[in-house]
Amino acid sequence: MSLEYSPQGLVGLLTPQANTTVEAEVQTLLPTGMGLVNGRLVSHQSQLEDRLQDYFANLDAHIAQFGDAPLSVIGLAVTGASYFMGLEKEAALLQKMSLSYGVPFISAGLAVRQALKVLNAKHIALVSPYPHSLMLHSKAYWTSDGFEVLEVAQVVKPTEEASNPHTSHPVYSLGSEAVIQSLQTLSGTQADAVVLLGTGLPTLRCLLAAPQMLKKPVLSCNLALTWCCANTIDPAQDAKQSLLGWIEGAQWKQRFLERCA
Repeated sequence: MSLEYSPQGLVGLLTPQANTTVEAEVQTLLPTGMGLVNGRLVSHQSQLEDRLQDYFANLDAHIAQFGDAPLSVIGLAVTGASYFMGLEKEAALLQKMSLSYGVPFISAGLAVRQALKVLNAKHIALVSPYPHSLMLHSKAYWTSDGFEVLEVAQVVKPTEEASNPHTSHPVYSLGSEAVIQSLQTLSGTQADAVVLLGTGLPTLRCLLAAPQMLKKPVLSCNLALTWCCANTIDPAQDAKQSLLGWIEGAQWKQRFLERCA
């Protein structure tokens, strides 16, 4: 099967059904020579928390969208499902899927945790677009892997619709300006690193602006997932320096500027 547009490797990406951010950011972030095919995680559950749990419960059906595409790795671009599953069940699921399909499976939650460990970040601050109940599950997920959450900066939701779990994930109505405003409130944080939560949150502009606001690494779920997938395909000799280069935008800044000029 031809891989003319992705000779270095093909990422299969599973994205929540209404998410309009993941594909754009991952396409911008992926190194030259790597490509992606995208499938949608679909659920008919009306409540946000039920949808998130439903996504991981039906992975085989979602993966079937890829057919026999020659994938190098599969990335699960949803963090909320990991929060509800917890570390042990998530690890067991990823291992099972990897063995069944013969390619590595990486969740966004796992990717963020791996990135934080590469950075030797034990104390973290979070920028959260989540409603309170989901944020509690998120915080428990990080702390269960040994991270101490020092602060949570809540991204302000601009409309009532944005906080309605019956229509969409609240993250989907947020833009970069709201994220940057929340990030600015962490200028004095003692955390080792800051995580922008939610794969639906637009974060690339925020990552480029972060060095002017904070003197520590700031990463997003999409950046961590893309870096982890790319590093699985083509491992870096120095993982920490590789990740720091990604965080700084060394390889993707120009692509972002050209796309969003």
